[in-house]
Amino acid sequence: MTVNSALLRKPDKILLGGLAFLTAPLILLGFFYIATSDGISNLPFIFILPWAILLGILVLAPVFYYVLFARSDLVNPIMLASVTYFFPAFVIGSIALAFGWTEPYYLSYVKDIHYNFPLTLALIAIGFSSLMAGYYLPISKRLGIAIGGKSSSVEIPPQRYLIPGVILVIAGFLFMVLATLVGNFGFQFKNEWGIFDTAIAMLPNYLTEGIFIVSLAFFRTKKLTVLFYLSYFLVLIAIVAKALLSGGRSGFLAFVILTGVAFILSERKIKLKTFFIGGIFSLVALVGGMLYGTKFREIKSTRSSVSFNQYVGYIGETFDALAKQNGIESLGESFLLIAERFDTVSSLAVVVSNHEELAPFEEAYGLDNNILKDTAGFFIPRVFWPDKPVASDPSAYSDLYFDYGENAFSITPIGDLLRNFGIPGIVLGMLILGVLLRVIYASTIENRPFNISRATVYFMLVSAVSYEGFYGTLLPVLIRVFLLIIIGIAFVEAFVKFTDRRKTVY
Repeated sequence: MTVNSALLRKPDKILLGGLAFLTAPLILLGFFYIATSDGISNLPFIFILPWAILLGILVLAPVFYYVLFARSDLVNPIMLASVTYFFPAFVIGSIALAFGWTEPYYLSYVKDIHYNFPLTLALIAIGFSSLMAGYYLPISKRLGIAIGGKSSSVEIPPQRYLIPGVILVIAGFLFMVLATLVGNFGFQFKNEWGIFDTAIAMLPNYLTEGIFIVSLAFFRTKKLTVLFYLSYFLVLIAIVAKALLSGGRSGFLAFVILTGVAFILSERKIKLKTFFIGGIFSLVALVGGMLYGTKFREIKSTRSSVSFNQYVGYIGETFDALAKQNGIESLGESFLLIAERFDTVSSLAVVVSNHEELAPFEEAYGLDNNILKDTAGFFIPRVFWPDKPVASDPSAYSDLYFDYGENAFSITPIGDLLRNFGIPGIVLGMLILGVLLRVIYASTIENRPFNISRATVYFMLVSAVSYEGFYGTLLPVLIRVFLLIIIGIAFVEAFVKFTDRRKTVY
């Protein structure tokens, strides 16, 4: 059975119910705010609301397509991009800005807000449309099918993947500790990178790969044993440890999404209550992650590297600080933090408003032509070029555009392409990214029988695509992640074949 056939069960009720559950509270809060305030006179950005609604219709087009025709998988790259990033970051973020729930200091950096904010939303629409166009080009699917080759219809029992998956989890956990020790993991950034720093920073990906493999095996197996429950308990410990060490605000939510994708790819039956349960877990993970990540960053204060003991000490200090806060106040604070986190439109508008004026200064910050530099420079290993510069530097970008280099402000591939090549660059760059996403999907998942290894490759590659960071880092990161996970998959498959020959029963 393919993913498509498993999901074609009353998609209209399932997805519309899920969307209503997620968006209804936001709409009600908006009307409540207007009804209990002085009206819209105190909302200077309310004018972007119609633009946000139009963008929302476009961004949710893949969801509407599934609802109407039931021909699009819930976990294809465009659907994931729409639901997990473009809709919350740009549509909900715009609504939060329009209702005054977020007021970042850098709003003052946007010149002529009545021109630049609609322009920003229009550029987002152009970028997402180009992404969809590249994805749905016939050549994209044909390339993916050719690269993926023929898939065997014989499924290996999922329980055979359990032990190698756990081994990857343990190895990834140790690599995460190593990366934290050398200052290459979490809320830290090294100003000078050594020869092996990039490799060390990538190795914790084995933790995510192992977690996904164990999750797929867990959901795919009909009769669970004690070993499965013990393994998943270990996975939960690893998830919490990574979220805490990352010091980020989306660490817990990322693993809720991972679990959801694994559940769907394992072809479990999707019901309306599945979306409600997923929505509750997502809300808890979002609120908890926002409170923890924000407080952790406040306590650590800078992104400079520190000793392992000092870094871990910040975790305890964060929980101590959170325990002293009032519960109701914390919930109110979390709402404002979520609104602020979702508002990516404001930071992108700063780029749209100032990229031409700041272009002459980008060379001094090492940001000029970063897409070409980082893409071409990737193919020269640091071992042969120890002083290789990092052109897509979040600190330099934040310092130049926001006068605050201690934070990593969102630039998005759209903003990066605009800085480098203008509006034509957005069209072509996002088109190419759409083609690449379809190639990944068609070669691993689309119309193919279930396979744990292929599903893992798909998830790891798609989750490596950052819609928040630089376009210049997309290809280098994808290649690094691909090489890394292929080694992991080779180990897992070799382990499965070895135990199969020995007729080992887990």
